[in-house]
Amino acid sequence: MIFEKDSRICLCTQFKINKIEEFNKIFRLKWKELHKEHKINKDLDADLRLQHINQLFPFEYTLKINSFSLNKLKENYEQRKKDLEKRYKKSGEENKKEIEKSIALIEKTYEEGKEFFKFSSLMLNIDLRLKDSIEGSKIFEIIEKLPEEPIFNMIEENIDENFEVTLCSYINFNKKLDLMHGYEFNRKLDFPKEINEQLGDAFINMIGLNIVNSPLGIKEMEFGEDDDYKLLNIKIEFSDNKLSNLLEKIKILLDIIKLFIMED
Repeated sequence: MIFEKDSRICLCTQFKINKIEEFNKIFRLKWKELHKEHKINKDLDADLRLQHINQLFPFEYTLKINSFSLNKLKENYEQRKKDLEKRYKKSGEENKKEIEKSIALIEKTYEEGKEFFKFSSLMLNIDLRLKDSIEGSKIFEIIEKLPEEPIFNMIEENIDENFEVTLCSYINFNKKLDLMHGYEFNRKLDFPKEINEQLGDAFINMIGLNIVNSPLGIKEMEFGEDDDYKLLNIKIEFSDNKLSNLLEKIKILLDIIKLFIMED
């Protein structure tokens, strides 16, 4: 089963992290070690925002990690309030009332944010985009060797509850393959003549499905074709409590894709 160029698999999730400032310090040390060992040319900024693109694999591999802390929230709040107070001193009475409302709003938002950031959050996104065609089974073999495993292990040690994961695939196949058990696309829709005269000729090239009660967690599917490829898109949602399970879920996704491909 060959996945063609520009096929993508992406995974995103968000966790609650206690003691985010301590976590960020440890994370930076881990990343520094990883950076040195694998010669990854990417440093972290103060707020632990990371986007790492690795071009060494047969696909473009992007890892994004963002953490959000109370300190950053406070810093943004104090700066915005300071700016508004400067404007307030220079404004007439009519504008002052509007500025007072703005100050009250950001104060309310800050108080709500403080409550939320008792449990600071960490967002993780992995995006794999093929630079060339590849045998589907090879993808999992490569994913297992990604250099950021120590980072995932460190994050996992700081997670004490289940988290929701969204896993999506956008796969391109050779047009010679039978997709969805021989379903034919580019079929012209047979509208009444008066509609065709106003609408023009309509052809089916993509079908979208909403899935319910899927044991595999499938939520949405699209299948069809464009000028170059047969297309199969799948969205899966599930709950988990271990980052180490995520790579296995990608393997399951690859197995699901096989269900819809008829090969010789």
